[in-house]
Amino acid sequence: MTPVRLELRLKERLPDRVQVAVALTPTETELPINGIAVEIFCRKGLPLSPRLLLPIAGIVHQEMISTVELRAFHEIPRGSRVVATVWWQGGQLEGSCPTEMWTILRSHIRGCRRLSTYAPRPELEPVEAEDRAILATLFPWVDEPMIPAPPPSAVFEPIEKDSESPADDIQDAYDLDEESAEWLRDLMSDGEA
Repeated sequence: MTPVRLELRLKERLPDRVQVAVALTPTETELPINGIAVEIFCRKGLPLSPRLLLPIAGIVHQEMISTVELRAFHEIPRGSRVVATVWWQGGQLEGSCPTEMWTILRSHIRGCRRLSTYAPRPELEPVEAEDRAILATLFPWVDEPMIPAPPPSAVFEPIEKDSESPADDIQDAYDLDEESAEWLRDLMSDGEA
């Protein structure tokens, strides 16, 4: 068992920088720490930021948390990690955390502080008569609402016929000769039979 526990928590993520809380907890009563270094690495293990040496050295009696901001040389690619190394006279220990906020499982399990999705409801004030008159001049429907026309009745009235057959109406409308009108009458009578 190691004499110290190292934990990293991602606090904030921007395209080219991260803010990380480094928590150091000794498992023994006292531990002489020589130093802590924090750095961002890509998936391939290449450094993306300068190494930051925290000004922590000496005997640590209780948990200590330090929040640091690491700025990368360029935009931080997906899959990158923040790696912290703590060393003491007897050895060293590394801890890491991803640079993406949504990959931290502990936040999903424990939950974070509740974010309210509802804005407070504004207090509504009634419209004064003077303001209503101004609105009515701009929008006449405010004082005179448009009443929709009643729906058509469900009863159908028969249409009066001017002539004996629709073929006569078509003959008059298109000025057909007698032979074409006779052919149209035969065609329409075949459909009725």
